[in-house]
Amino acid sequence: MRNTRGRSVRRSLEISAGFFDKLSVLNAGSIAVAASVTIAIIARPDLISSQFRSIVHGLVVIVFLLWASLICAVIRNFLSAIIAVFDAKYSDIEIVRRATRKGLAIARNNVSANDKVVVDQLERDAEKEPFQKQTRIVKRQRILHQCANVLGYASILMFLAAYTIVAFFLFRLW
Repeated sequence: MRNTRGRSVRRSLEISAGFFDKLSVLNAGSIAVAASVTIAIIARPDLISSQFRSIVHGLVVIVFLLWASLICAVIRNFLSAIIAVFDAKYSDIEIVRRATRKGLAIARNNVSANDKVVVDQLERDAEKEPFQKQTRIVKRQRILHQCANVLGYASILMFLAAYTIVAFFLFRLW
């Protein structure tokens, strides 16, 4: 069950990381264009009218939104990388647990009935710490995944807000 779920979560993170990489590039390019337009407007004193001042203020808001969207997208992808590291740690522990169970199963088959109690106790002791580690990993992954989702949605919303303001000013200029 965990393997199938783990693979689907991992695949989802890979796909969304690619999306947020592209969003980061769009944000960075848009910031560069907005900065160039702002400098061009400010550099021409004949364009400094009240209408263009409001456009410059709008451009500042747009750049802020794009910058915030960029930061959220980058942090979101960073969290995704940490989630992948936790997933690898979980898998490493699972391999050790399986090997331990198989080894103890072989031991159980080759000992007397009295010694099976000892093997059962060994199995419980051997499972306790790895299981606790895996539980902590899963909890951390869930928290990071929720944070990554929130940052992803925030990044998209700020990007859309920035381009909505662009559309508003283009309509106003028209």
